[in-house]
Amino acid sequence: MPLQRIAVDCSIEGPTARLNLDLTYINSTKNEPIECTYVFPLEATTLISKFKATIDDRVIETKIADKEKAQERYEDAMASGNAAIMAQRSTKKSETLTVKLGNLLPDQHAVLSFTLVCQLEIVAGSYCFSLPRAFYPDFKNPQYEFSYNVSISSNTPISHLSLPKNAEL
Repeated sequence: MPLQRIAVDCSIEGPTARLNLDLTYINSTKNEPIECTYVFPLEATTLISKFKATIDDRVIETKIADKEKAQERYEDAMASGNAAIMAQRSTKKSETLTVKLGNLLPDQHAVLSFTLVCQLEIVAGSYCFSLPRAFYPDFKNPQYEFSYNVSISSNTPISHLSLPKNAEL
């Protein structure tokens, strides 16, 4: 599996959560480029505010384009043997974000970094945040490293904080 690591750095401030996500890929094959695809759910209120790729030492900033034009650019880059990156939001049945990294060369290292901004849900009078399950590895058969950091700040006193049983403070 080319996905080596997912790092999540989340800051919660009032009714908003900002998630900085890094997906690290390594093509460990010795003879052929690969294409990686990662799909995860998004809430309808989640915005993608930044997306970039770092391949070895080269940083590629992304631009918003219409779906057909973005797909055409991605396919053209792939056909010419260049690295290609594309993120596409889908609203069929449920909201998802599909991230594609194409033509990752043998022994090449790539980090896809993006920032999501989400409005927190209010449950029983409290803000509620939960990281989408798609980010968590299958802990019975872990295939990549996973790190998750959360910071919370508030202008008013926090009267109640609930965490999962296995969370470390």
